[in-house]
Amino acid sequence: MPVLAINGGTPVRERSFHPWPVPDQSDADAVAAAVLSGEWSHVTGPNLRAFEREFADLQGARFGITCNGGTTALEIALRAAGACVGGEVIVPTYTFVATAVAVLRAGLTPVFCDVEEDTFNIDVTSAEACVTDRTRAIMPVHYGGRAVDMDAVYRLAAKHELKIVEDACHGWGASWRNRGLGSLGDAAGFSFQASKNLTSGEGGFVTANDEEIADIASRIRRGGDGEKAGRSVVFPGNFRMCEIQAALLRSQMRRLPEQNRVRTENAEYLTDRLSEIDGIRVLKRDPDVTKSSIHVYLARFVSDEFEGLSRDSFIEAVNAEGIPIRAGYKAPLQEYELFSRGIESLQAENGYSMWTPGTSVDYSKMETPVARRLCLEEVITLSQPVFLGPRSDMDSIVEAIAKVRENVGELIGARAAS
Repeated sequence: MPVLAINGGTPVRERSFHPWPVPDQSDADAVAAAVLSGEWSHVTGPNLRAFEREFADLQGARFGITCNGGTTALEIALRAAGACVGGEVIVPTYTFVATAVAVLRAGLTPVFCDVEEDTFNIDVTSAEACVTDRTRAIMPVHYGGRAVDMDAVYRLAAKHELKIVEDACHGWGASWRNRGLGSLGDAAGFSFQASKNLTSGEGGFVTANDEEIADIASRIRRGGDGEKAGRSVVFPGNFRMCEIQAALLRSQMRRLPEQNRVRTENAEYLTDRLSEIDGIRVLKRDPDVTKSSIHVYLARFVSDEFEGLSRDSFIEAVNAEGIPIRAGYKAPLQEYELFSRGIESLQAENGYSMWTPGTSVDYSKMETPVARRLCLEEVITLSQPVFLGPRSDMDSIVEAIAKVRENVGELIGARAAS
């Protein structure tokens, strides 16, 4: 009789994991009060002003600016920090495509570097090899809510006079050496999209410690420069958040510390248990990562220790046991069609005349072997809602993975026979 669920056995788990988002009556009351107040705009809304203060304080930043999305937040942060149009920005290749799209939208060219296999964050040695006389900024991505080694980023930025713009879109409440993500560089962007740990369905946020950068970001965001009597010194857009979203975010934010505590405790327990299973590599512990948001839980699958089983077959078998494990990104960013056609095609097809003539980045020649191996063979992930349930949920994850490991011969045999 088969043991594995994928072959007809009984699955480890048949009930779903924790739902997301987690609304309650306080959210409905906050939104209703904002609606009934009649103050819905960015100009007059008290929730918007309060949320900007509260979230900036949470992250340890002097200034906070709401906007309509995470991609927009990164674009605004780059522009406000002074990353000159036509230059290049170094971006780790293992990240969501929006990180690079924000660079393009700011009139800059993304140049992709490799990542570290034991953190999934930017490899600064690889990043330095990407520096040219056109490089204007580096964009460390705190992927999954785990802080980048900022010491290495600071050294590189100082050496080459680069701006630091953090992609902190996974970083709500997370910190490096007890300093909040988003307070570590010249500027940063956050996201409040529906899957995020702090959400209003959509929305974004820019943080900065420099008053001039914050002022520029605010004027880019709000669509004009009216207080300057018609003298516009920025190219603005209407990137504003509405008062109703801010009311929902303020309500959700009250639960964030406790949710982050639960996620962290469950993730640490799961890491300890998974480290005992041959063929599963958990991320290294780093005392400088004082808080992680656990937006994406990351680990590595080692095929050779599963008798040559492929990562995708492993995921399929674990999914059949009732565990929503996934593979993560399928390829490094430079291999996406958006970039593989080249900058010239992007310019021609999308009308980005803001780019300086002469940009000659060749994405086909960018080699990021660690990220490529991670994407094609090794990455396994779990999303943040999984970590909001009881510890028994973590036990079921471990049980399912251990079950596949112990019965890998059955799985390989069934696949060979099919």
